[in-house]
Amino acid sequence: MLTNRGIGERIKSLRINKKMSQEEFGKVLGKSHAAISDIERGKTKLSVSDLSSIASFYEVPISYFLESSERD
Repeated sequence: MLTNRGIGERIKSLRINKKMSQEEFGKVLGKSHAAISDIERGKTKLSVSDLSSIASFYEVPISYFLESSERD
């Protein structure tokens, strides 16, 4: 299982690949860009609901954020 920081790094990678700013992504989730920054740096623990919303938005399974891979 990944740490909060590992989950945040994966979220950041997906956001950057979609060429979205933290502010734009925050609007999708109903959060401020500062909150998105905290999530991406692993400073904020995500709820299952938030993680589900993020997975749905980026069209990835929730397990993408939870399971370690050899590169982690």
